[in-house]
This record gives sequence, structure tokens and C-alpha cells, in this order.
Amino acid sequence: MRRAIAGAALCLMLVGCTSDDVSTAEPVSVASPLSQTDTSALLLPTPYEDREFVTPGWSLEPLHADGVYLAATPGEAALEFTAVDEFGEVLWTAERPLSCSGFTLTVDAEGRSLAILTDLTSSSTAVAQTTASAYDLHTGERVWGPVDVPGPYRGPGAVFAYAPKSVMGESGPRLALDPTTGETAYDEETGRATVVGEYSGTLLVAEDRELIATDANGEELWRSEGAERWVPSVPGTYEHARLDGRYALVATASGGASLIELATGEIKGEGLRDAAFDIASGTLVMHGGSGLTAVDADGNELWQMTVGEDVEIAGLGDVFLYLLEGGSLRVHNVITGAHAQAYPEGDGRIVYPVAVTDSGAALLLDGGAYLLATAPRGIGSP
Repeated sequence: MRRAIAGAALCLMLVGCTSDDVSTAEPVSVASPLSQTDTSALLLPTPYEDREFVTPGWSLEPLHADGVYLAATPGEAALEFTAVDEFGEVLWTAERPLSCSGFTLTVDAEGRSLAILTDLTSSSTAVAQTTASAYDLHTGERVWGPVDVPGPYRGPGAVFAYAPKSVMGESGPRLALDPTTGETAYDEETGRATVVGEYSGTLLVAEDRELIATDANGEELWRSEGAERWVPSVPGTYEHARLDGRYALVATASGGASLIELATGEIKGEGLRDAAFDIASGTLVMHGGSGLTAVDADGNELWQMTVGEDVEIAGLGDVFLYLLEGGSLRVHNVITGAHAQAYPEGDGRIVYPVAVTDSGAALLLDGGAYLLATAPRGIGSP
């Protein structure tokens, strides 16, 4: 089920903007709270039983950074983006052409969180040109752009692709934008390296088995050599949110992925299908295909578990690990690996968290619909 949702979102994100669409206006400030959602028909995990929920109405997978969620849903004439903070308040909205569904979040050199949206401009030849613009994630104010990009959003992060060089190619060379200025940070057409992805201001490029990281100022952070050649990564469902911005899953030539600590370049695991991080306990879970491994904040192994090929990590948060197996959900204690009772007795549609933040806000999945469990309001909360 999770893969089907990911595939639908990715298909929407990889199509380019077409000339049938009309370029749209600047984001509009809203500053209005969403109405609380009735959850009486739902069976909620115990950490969220007493929480307030809102339903932003997103169709595309929401992205999260710095206390704000951003996603979109197709309307009758435009793709409608909505930025919602962790307390359920709509901060701003924006419209884009229906086919311009590529969007991402990043961080500039000043530490400011930005949303990058794609759009169209028309030239003297009436050929539509895809562009990208960055907006302050909290206010919707334009920071830079529009800048021309060679083709559709590719990701992870501020990465776009040229048209494929052959009809058989999935995409052509990749180009990464500088999150601070919108200028080109790296272009595969003119450089020797491969753009792996951009992760909250950290750009990863690869030269064979060497992975190189630079920060939002263009300064090199580290180099890390792996056992295999690194290849371009494609963002997976909830991947960056579930790794709390601390790690990146980077694909390798064998088809697996390595888990990289973004601050240091340390390789935490190899040959992986997926990974997730529990903020509450500091536990990292790595899915190696036939098994799961959990390590604590000091890198000590907590447990290992053999799982079937159809098992997927559905979510991880508040010390509960949620696994999907053949359409069924099972829950484990992430510290011990033992089966856990995460739901109260009763009837209702089972929902589960797919991404949890350090403020306590959580994104939950109800079939194909997204629910936001808002962050508890404490001292200093608005």
C-alpha cells in the first residue's frame, strides 16, 4: 500500500510542466487555523489518543521542515499547495499548473527553510520553459527565482533533470541548484561527477566510489569512499522525514543503498532497502531486505529480526515501529524488538504514523488520506 502511494506521488512529480498550463501568481498569506477533525471512527495509536487532529486535504506526499508541512492537491484548474504549521494553522497557499507538481524543501546558507516550487514561463517562441522559485517556508515570500531549469523535478532536494538523451532513458543529466541563490551548484552536463541529491542544504555528488558533500556555501564538508560506485538516488516515501534530516539513503550500483550520516559522511549501513530514525529514543532502524537491525544513539546494536521479503517499514515514532506485511500492520517496541500493543481495544479504521517530529507533531495515514496530529501546545507556543 505504501509503495502504491509513493509511486503515484512520484509519477506526478516526474512529469514536466506542459504548455497547456498557465503560469500562476505569488503565494497568498492565510494565517488561519484548520478545523479539528473528528476521529471517532478511527483506531488511533495510544500516543495520539488524546491529541487534536486536522485534515489539510493533501493528495501528494507532504514534506516537513522547521515546524511546517507542505503538500498539494489537484484542483479543477490548478495544483493547490498548502503550508501548514505543526499546530494546524494554514500559513500560506499557492497555485501552480496541474502538471508542475515537482516541489521540495531545502535550507539556505543562513539556515532559513525554503520551499522550491516549479512553474512555467513563456518565451518569444511560445515554448513553455520550466522554472523554479524559492519561497520562505514560513511566510511564502519569494526569496529567489524564477530561474530556468532544464526539465522536471528529480530530487532528492533541489535537483532537476534534462530530457533523456535517448528514448529509452528515464531521464537525462541532472542539475542541482544552489539553495541560497538559485544558481547552478552542479551540472552533470559540464562536470565529471554524478549528482546524488541535495539534503537540506547539503549537496552530495559522486565520483565512482567517492561521495563528496558540500554545504550551502559551496564549502566541502567531507569525502567518503564506499565499497561500490554511487548512483543517483530517487526519493522514497517519507524517507527524509523519517530520517530526521540526519541521514541519507544513497543508492549504489548493486541496487541496494547505504545509509550516510550527513554531518560526518560515516556509513551506518550498506545493502539497505530502507531506514528510519526514532527521535524519542534515538534509535536507528535499518532494513536490509531479509532483516531489520536497530542501533542506539551510540551505535550499539540493540536487536536483529528476520523478516519476509514483503515486509516494509510503515512508520516509526514514540518508541513504536510499525511494519506492513501483506497488507497487515504489526507493531514492535523499537528498543527491544518485541511485539508491542500500540492500539487500544475497540473498532475503527486503523491509522498509523508515517513521520514524527521532535515537537510531537505527527503525520498519520488513513488509507490514502493524511491526518496531522498537531504538536502539543506548551509554554511559549503561539
